[in-house]
This record gives sequence, structure tokens and C-alpha cells, in this order.
Amino acid sequence: MKRVFSVGLCLSALLFTPWAVAGDLTVTITGVRNSAGDLWVAVYDDAVAFVEQNEYKSAAQVKLRAREGFVSFTLRGLVEGSYAVSVMHDENRNAQFDQQGSTPLEGYGYSNGFGSTSMPSFDRAAVPVKPSGTETVIKLVYY
Repeated sequence: MKRVFSVGLCLSALLFTPWAVAGDLTVTITGVRNSAGDLWVAVYDDAVAFVEQNEYKSAAQVKLRAREGFVSFTLRGLVEGSYAVSVMHDENRNAQFDQQGSTPLEGYGYSNGFGSTSMPSFDRAAVPVKPSGTETVIKLVYY
């Protein structure tokens, strides 16, 4: 009798386990000033990793060839939830965000249109990824 109960308990646990729902995130990067270098995109589902800009702790990373004007791509199958996106235009392809003192020498931006004055919090930059899909536009800022 114990076996039947155990198997039944396991089966009922499987039936009522919430499965992760996936959605797509389409990112459009605008204001790309030239076709030099690459665009580095990091997608974060963790506030600490986003604030630290720790791409090793990001949910996804994408490297795209830069193209003057705009670039768009879609990440498919992200688990439903909130994600903040950051972009860097690495014009000289040295895989670093170049600055002179505290002045950025390359373009950057964040989801929800943030970036021109300071880095936003995760909550302000986060976009909700839903099963029906989500779109965000990031306008690059250059100094």
C-alpha cells in the first residue's frame, strides 16, 4: 500500500508542478552612429548582476556587427519574467567600454530608454517578458 501511495503522490506532484513559460524578447538598438566594430548586448534577470554589469552572470549575451542606424534581433525562449538589457558599441573591437576619465568614448544604452544621464536601477530598466512576446527599444548615447 505504501508503494501505491508514493507513486500516486509523485504523479500528483508532477501534475501540479508549475512549468516555466517561455517568451521572446525583441531588442531594437537605435542611434548607432556608424558601422565600425560590434554591439555587445547583455540581458539580465538579476538586479545585482545588472548593476555590476557582470556579463558572466547575465541570462544571455549577444554580439552583433554594428550597422549605422539601427539593429534588431530576437532572443527566443526566455523564461517568463523581468529582464534588463544593456548595450555597448565597441567601435574599436577591443572588447572594453572605453572611457576618458569618466566620459564614455563609445556608445551605450539600457532598456526602457535609459542611459543619457546615469545608469538606471534594474527595476526601472526591466521589461516583462511574456509568452506573447515583448519588444524593447534601446537608443544609444554618445558623448
